[in-house]
Amino acid sequence: MNRRAAIIAANLLVPVGVLAFGWNGAAAIFLIWLDTLLVSLLLGALIIAALSPLLAPPAELHRGGWMIGVGIGMAFAAPLFFVPPIVVGLELYDWLKPQFPEGPLVAAFADRVIYLWIALEVLIRGDYVFARARKILQQPAHAPSFAVQTTTQLLALMYRMVILIALAWLSSWIGRPGLLVFLFAAAAFLIYSELRKNPS
Repeated sequence: MNRRAAIIAANLLVPVGVLAFGWNGAAAIFLIWLDTLLVSLLLGALIIAALSPLLAPPAELHRGGWMIGVGIGMAFAAPLFFVPPIVVGLELYDWLKPQFPEGPLVAAFADRVIYLWIALEVLIRGDYVFARARKILQQPAHAPSFAVQTTTQLLALMYRMVILIALAWLSSWIGRPGLLVFLFAAAAFLIYSELRKNPS
């Protein structure tokens, strides 16, 4: 999929789903949180690419044993890239409990069409994320480029987390029209920010 089309489609999935199927704030928050989790994978790819020159096995060591050791180390380090979205997700769940007595996840999954939207989210955003991650890993960044790319990726995560927190806080105050306005405005901002940083 074209990169620009993937960015636009991934960011419009949530507001279009809410508009088309009448989903509540819990469903919107879950889908934006899932997008945040997928986007956070790129930060991990950036850090691994930056460290890749240090991961080459020393001449005196067996390559296979060294790579197994590196793999085990990466397996322990990988969860660190998921920590921020998971921590925010747990906080959001607690904040939403008073609004959805049956449980935020039950409210989010009340309409089974959301499973299709999750699949589309993983397919569209996942394809985009892994395509960029593959490019990053094939062309490890030099120090100045790494700093810029890391800052860009951290901002992308920060934008989504701010949107999640604001939506969780506002969802008990704004009605359905307000929810749609917020979601489309957030999608427009994310599309603009991503296209500006990834024009091709």
